[in-house]
Amino acid sequence: MMRKFKHLLLLAGLFAAAIVAAPAYAQQNIAVVDIQRIMRESSATKSITTQIEAQRISYQQQITKQENDLRNAEQELNKQRTIISPEAFAERRRAFEQRVGNLQRDVQNRKRELDKSLNGATITVQNALRDIIGALVTERKYTLILIKSQTAYNAPEMEVTEEVLKRINAKLPSVKVPPPGK
Repeated sequence: MMRKFKHLLLLAGLFAAAIVAAPAYAQQNIAVVDIQRIMRESSATKSITTQIEAQRISYQQQITKQENDLRNAEQELNKQRTIISPEAFAERRRAFEQRVGNLQRDVQNRKRELDKSLNGATITVQNALRDIIGALVTERKYTLILIKSQTAYNAPEMEVTEEVLKRINAKLPSVKVPPPGK
């Protein structure tokens, strides 16, 4: 009998706690922001994309020229094969292969430098985005901001993406991408 009474008291306590806690949940101020859309559509990220693409094209043109030079050098080397001694040919072949290896390393280094520049510029946008969202939290007293891609559903009035996008475009219209290798 005493055991049933303890269970009944426990259930009554849980019920009372749920009633007291319910208004706290009702007072939550929640917003949803589409970070992916902002990172895709903001003027800052568009400026980054333009600058990175221009640098990539420049690198590609330089690499294409070097590849053409190597093709010409290989053709010349093959023409000399019958004219020069096998030892001299082997030496020139090693030198040619070393040039090929150097070009491959150069291509990898340039890609790494380009990625580093892109990441640095992207971090600038992310930091500005974090500051803008923090200001919005303070202004509107949000208790929780959810990332849209991680929510199954949200009411349209919870969406603050447009406001954040306007603010980031105003605060950071463009980002200067640091030159690769610096």
